[in-house]
Amino acid sequence: MFQWGLVLVAATAIIFIGASANIPFFERTNYATSLQTREDFKTANTPDLSRSQAIADVKIFISENCTNGDEYLSGLPPFEATWRRQPWANDFHDRLTHEWTVRDPLTNNFWRLYEDSGFIVSKFGTANTVLSDCANMADKHLEVK
Repeated sequence: MFQWGLVLVAATAIIFIGASANIPFFERTNYATSLQTREDFKTANTPDLSRSQAIADVKIFISENCTNGDEYLSGLPPFEATWRRQPWANDFHDRLTHEWTVRDPLTNNFWRLYEDSGFIVSKFGTANTVLSDCANMADKHLEVK
């Protein structure tokens, strides 16, 4: 019975130490606890461009760099855009941080717009489209603030 009492006391001590976050040899410097670190975290995890601006930049890019870009853009449903701070997958090119993935839901074509550099990478889906002739799309850079 005494042994169970020691186990209960040890378990209670572990719970209280963990709940108060005063774990020995563990520093909380990586958490956003101060106002400054919270603001830095918020800034690093907020996109510079709005969703509509990212979509508009990719549409401008398509219309200026594809021979059939305007034909492709007419009659499409609205594009979808997703923002990622740290993309984790690698699809045959080095992915940068702060990435907008703008996708055409009809053809599954998508473009990756990187906020920091303005670099755009094109990936074409499985459906046949009029954009088969946009070989230079990965060479274009937009002027991004």
